[in-house]
Parts: sequence; C-alpha cells; structure tokens
Amino acid sequence: DKKSQIEVGLKYNLLEDIKNQGYNDNPFEFDYEDSRLSTYFNIGYYFSESFGMQFGSRFEMSETESTLDHMINTNNPQNTFEWALSLYDEDDFNYNYDYERVYPSLFFLYDMKQRGSFKLEFGRRINRPWEGALNPFPDVSDPTLIHQGNPYLKPEDIYKWELSYSGRLKFGYLSAAIFSSEVTDQIDRYKYSESFDQEYSILTWINKGKVESKGFELQFMTRPLPMWDLMLWGTYWNNNTLEATEEDMLGEESGFYAHIMSKFNLNNDQEIQLSGGFST
Repeated sequence: DKKSQIEVGLKYNLLEDIKNQGYNDNPFEFDYEDSRLSTYFNIGYYFSESFGMQFGSRFEMSETESTLDHMINTNNPQNTFEWALSLYDEDDFNYNYDYERVYPSLFFLYDMKQRGSFKLEFGRRINRPWEGALNPFPDVSDPTLIHQGNPYLKPEDIYKWELSYSGRLKFGYLSAAIFSSEVTDQIDRYKYSESFDQEYSILTWINKGKVESKGFELQFMTRPLPMWDLMLWGTYWNNNTLEATEEDMLGEESGFYAHIMSKFNLNNDQEIQLSGGFST
C-alpha cells in the first residue's frame, strides 16, 4: 500500500559559551554566543513496500558573536601568552557572523528485505566549528609549539551526494557507500611560524577554502566459526582543493585507511582480540 507522511517544525537554539582564564594575574574572558532559528519540513512518500522517497528543507537564520576582553597592551606583550593573543587584529575584538540559508535534502530508498537496502541521498548541510577550535586562549606549555583556536572560524557549507548499501547477508553484515561532496569554508588544521623572544610554531584552525571530495567506505562483519568474529573497516578519500587562503594549499591529495579486528570467544566469558591497521 502507498503511504505518505509529512513533518513540519520550528526550532530555536541558543548556545552561550563563556571562558575565563587568568595568566600572570591578568584576567581574560572569551564569550561566544550562537543564536539560531530554523523552520523545517519533510515529506515522505512510499510508492510500494520496497520503494520510497523523502524530500525536505530547512531554513535557518543564525547570528554568531565572539568577544574577547582583557587588560593588556597588545602592542607591548609581556609574555608568550599575551603575545599569542596580540596576533589578532584588535585589542578587544568583537566579531559577528550572520547568515540565512536553505538546506534541502532528497533521498530514495529501495528495501529488498532480507537482501538489504539501497539508499541514494542528495543534500546540503552545515558543519559548525567546535569549542576547542574556537577558543583563542593559547596553550603555551610546549616551549616551541603553541596550540591556539581561531574565534573567526565560519561553519562549513557542504553539498553532498551518497549511494549506500547495507544488509545482513548469509555470510555476514555488509555496509558500503560511495560519496562526493563540495565543501566551502572547509575547516582544517594550519601551522605557521612567528617570532617573539624566539621562533614559535603556532598550530591553529582556519577556513581553508573550497574543496571537492570523493571516496568510498566499507564495513564488513562475519562469523567464520561459532567462536570467531571477524570485522573489517576501510575508507578511501580524495580531496581536490580548488580555492585556498594560501597558494601552496591548492592541489589534490588522497589516502586509504583499513582496520581489521579478529575476536575469539573462549570459555568462561574470556576472549582473545587481535587488531591491526593500514594507511597510506
């Protein structure tokens, strides 16, 4: 029988993160606030018991504000901590990032029951920077390497399609997928050097630019013998950086990672586990 479903909603999120830190008797405060209002709808339609589709869209309005307050003269830093903070442009910065975006999604599902199911997905989504990547307070515990977040980070804007299969077969469980995506403002690690009383390497996060990615993922689990479980994971990826903040970031890179785990179940609830990995 044909079945359909409709879902609509309204959601409001408010995130406020306040960090206080003292260094050499000087107070520092970092405030991060993200206010988001979103409306969404999803429409699902099933042509038969085996084949269906779903279409949805989310409209989102977001206002983000970051402020850093301190009592130091960034033109004359007295120590490494103050100097690392002075690398930002303003003495007391107030950074705002606002946007209005629509995030559509579409997927088709073909369910073959005992033989597994296929799913084809298209959509736009967002990946927001996490707390550690935004925190501007530098970690100066290492004498030569400073870890420091970037409060100016923008969220990643992602367009992606994926074709996947998953099913429990006679010889085990198999999950496989191929995908392709385009990411604008991709968040990535970045290391550069600056001099104060000596030369320091600073490891931070940046919005790298526009990156096209493609690859595949594979997961396989089986039980060759009643006492033996075998699990295998693998993924291949290829990234092509089309636009970047630095010219030497442009270009293509790829890699492969695989992991295997073998578990033997013994008597008295004991087990032996062997695992290994491979990457290029």
